[in-house]
Amino acid sequence: MTVALVLAVLVGAVMQRVTGMGFALVSSPFVILVLGPAAGVVVINVLGIAASLIVLGRVRADVEWGTFGRLLPGALVGIGAGTALAAVLAPQWAQILAGALILLGLIGSAVVVRARTLPRSTGLVTASGVASGAMGALAGVGGPAMAVLSVLTRWDHVRFAATLQPYFVVIGVVTVAVRLVVEPTAAGGLSAPTWASIAVAMLVGVALGELVARWLTAVAARRLIVALAAAGALATIADGAARL
Repeated sequence: MTVALVLAVLVGAVMQRVTGMGFALVSSPFVILVLGPAAGVVVINVLGIAASLIVLGRVRADVEWGTFGRLLPGALVGIGAGTALAAVLAPQWAQILAGALILLGLIGSAVVVRARTLPRSTGLVTASGVASGAMGALAGVGGPAMAVLSVLTRWDHVRFAATLQPYFVVIGVVTVAVRLVVEPTAAGGLSAPTWASIAVAMLVGVALGELVARWLTAVAARRLIVALAAAGALATIADGAARL
């Protein structure tokens, strides 16, 4: 299981550098499987913070700080709502709900984009932040809501991927803090050797992602983002259903 977890972190780090949001989608099913939903959400957010900080060092010049600022208020509201919902919902149902919302969002965005591209308005950005924050608190996956925003608005991929890094750092820190206040027992962790292996895998993954990002086209990147979001949603639903 530790080998699978380390491989998931490696692939997740590659995807985080290439698409801006793949780390939690790839890694969270394995982390939650090993540690359980409560501790898993905390650990995946801690790992996600580290991955985003590493990537941010490479892409900070492309961050759209204005959009980042507009995302945060909604995300903070979503984290509060998601944490409150997680406190009353069984963890399995919380995962299933989060995964279902992701799929509905992706389907809805595909239908809308066939008709027209939406402007990146404050209302749409705020709503995306709320959805992302809530899903991050529920199941440790806040990226798919951002994928929907990217598809709906045809957000430039390079700037999209860069802007998500400081966003994930902030909401990751807030999510961990809130979850630990509400549920202190969620601080369950991994062994020191496992943490060390994960750290190496993360660094190697970001380095590999740097190479992949050089030849990936914008269209291919957008398709990969959608595929990752859908796969993450299905994995989240399947894991929740298996725990019922």
